[in-house]
Amino acid sequence: MLKIKNPYPGFHDGIHRAYDVDESSLFYGRDQDISNIKLRLRQNRLVALLSASKAGKTSFLRAGVMANFDKNLFNGINGPRWKSVYFTPEHDPVLSMARAIVNPKSFLSEKIKPSMEEEVLRKLEKNDYGLVRVAEDIIGDQAYNLLMVVDDFADLFTRKVNSKRCDQFVNLISKAIKTPNLGFYCIISMNLEDLSLKSLKEYEDLYKSIMKGNYQLRLLDQMGLKDAIEIPAKIEKSEVDEQLSLQLIEELISDADQLRKLQIYMSKTWFEWKKNHKNKIIDVNHFLKATGQRQKVGLQKNRKGSSSGIKIKGEGDSTFNPQTSGNLMTGSIADDYESLDGNQQGVVARILQVLLKRGEYNNVESISKDLDLMAKIVNISSNELIKITNDVPSILSIERKQVVVTNTEAVGEWDKSITFIENEEDAVENYKSIADASILHYIDGIDIDSVYSKEQYEKVKIWYDEYLPSEEWALLYHKQYELAVDFIGKLETMYGPVSAPKKKLKPSGRKAPIKVGKPAMKLTIKKNEEVPVEDSAPELDEVVEVLEEKNIEPSPVTSKKIIFKGKGGEENETVKKKIVIKKK
Repeated sequence: MLKIKNPYPGFHDGIHRAYDVDESSLFYGRDQDISNIKLRLRQNRLVALLSASKAGKTSFLRAGVMANFDKNLFNGINGPRWKSVYFTPEHDPVLSMARAIVNPKSFLSEKIKPSMEEEVLRKLEKNDYGLVRVAEDIIGDQAYNLLMVVDDFADLFTRKVNSKRCDQFVNLISKAIKTPNLGFYCIISMNLEDLSLKSLKEYEDLYKSIMKGNYQLRLLDQMGLKDAIEIPAKIEKSEVDEQLSLQLIEELISDADQLRKLQIYMSKTWFEWKKNHKNKIIDVNHFLKATGQRQKVGLQKNRKGSSSGIKIKGEGDSTFNPQTSGNLMTGSIADDYESLDGNQQGVVARILQVLLKRGEYNNVESISKDLDLMAKIVNISSNELIKITNDVPSILSIERKQVVVTNTEAVGEWDKSITFIENEEDAVENYKSIADASILHYIDGIDIDSVYSKEQYEKVKIWYDEYLPSEEWALLYHKQYELAVDFIGKLETMYGPVSAPKKKLKPSGRKAPIKVGKPAMKLTIKKNEEVPVEDSAPELDEVVEVLEEKNIEPSPVTSKKIIFKGKGGEENETVKKKIVIKKK
């Protein structure tokens, strides 16, 4: 029986798997990344391939990098000829290394040769130069270069690997990398989140090498997706219709689960076409039938020559700026940031202001925020946030739907990081002062000019008009957002409008103010009046009866002595009023 070959092998019979070296003819979309990896290896003989989890590192290493090196298309110290070794550390990394060296294709299920394995293992275990000696045996009389690929490198620190064995493994690679004129090169792969592992940072030399020679594998850009969708089908004598290709690109371009979905879609669609085709065109109908999806509303059928909603740009387009990956050191961070336009820089600055914090010892620390919440904070869609994050891989990443700083230590060394932290501290101080004052006025019943001076108002009003804080941002720091917004309006009525002085404000990393969050709701509260509570309010409020004495201590917001006078001017009358207090 003739076996049908699936040109999209990443998904078959409900199972996901990585591409193998012998499937390189079906692996497309990563040509630029392969070239960039080669450039990294010219600069550093140890390169760390970094990405989010499930981003296709294994397929890229096997069917992309190793297959390319097997074609002898890259000159190392000993010329263009290469031998490649691939393995994962597993529970005994030194033993895994020995097995891979003896059987370079062992990940393709070739048999192990026990006698040779034991001999290589003995050499590796002899001392820290064991790998140097083994590499010299493999390389011979400078006839070859040796590429060692260690996938899932963080298994050394996340699995129960014997600490002495781990030390031995790291030392073997370190000595081989540092040996002059040895045609030995090493690529290790890790998830971005693994960079924060304490056990990794304990290997200081290794960690510095990783930070110096890393390369981040990102989502496929438009051209990469187009190639990955269309070229494999042509190899199997079929052709993906332009409309289907554009529809898939539009859906997957900023999807964090891009590669997995791409393989599912194309594998199912190709088999559906294979069963029910009248010509060589794989079209939207095949896709819809195979995946059970419906045609997207508003998507116009593209006949040949018609305009589509997506423009695929190429090398001839001078404005095209493809998503390229980069090193995570400070220089790359600054380059990524400066490559953005003013509005994008403003969004990144706002994100970093939320995520970066001043540590206990005045160092830079970071937190994470939910993707959807962060999108609301900076007033963009989640997809737009993903796109911007993809444009600055050395600065921001998305892990498990959390927006995170890619590498806090590296970003902390960037000169702009302290500016972002100071801007956020100033913003929080301004917002809290107005929120606290609104409570003193609306809830404690203190006269407006006793809780907030004109000078305080002018300072905060300039900040508020420039910053335009969203409700989602404000609720991170104080729950009385609506009271605060209304209080600013009341202060403006009393003190008048304020114009920002014509001078440069403290740099915030943006070239134009960014409107953040939805417009503030106008809220008016009168004394002795109940504040309505919306059913849809996300915070739990309660209506309480409050008995308060008229003797008021000086407010923490102002140095003025506060004298509270009730109805009739008496100073010690007890007032009963019904108010809403948001629980802190």
